[in-house]
Amino acid sequence: MDVYKQAYQASLRIHYLIEGDDDLRGQVKRASRDVAAIIAQSSNALNSMAEMKDILADAARGVDQVMVWLDFCRDLDVLDANAAQSLKSEYSKITDALAVLWNKSKAE
Repeated sequence: MDVYKQAYQASLRIHYLIEGDDDLRGQVKRASRDVAAIIAQSSNALNSMAEMKDILADAARGVDQVMVWLDFCRDLDVLDANAAQSLKSEYSKITDALAVLWNKSKAE
């Protein structure tokens, strides 16, 4: 699933770019891992369409959390502004891909 790969790679970038284990860094790292994990869960063939839509909605909410944490990291000088913007752009693409999956699940 392409959106899973996008989320996984974005999470890895966050882990490489944001060093340290204090609370703020830990929050953004956990949130990014959760997005990838939730998306992976959506690909389970045992999920009903209703469950799939719920899972995709959870993933979209997770992306929103990552975006907020990236803003905090940028504004508190934990992450370079250009790197933060690049990551936010990646997560915007993930949101777009989730919307496509949501619409497909709605149509079925």
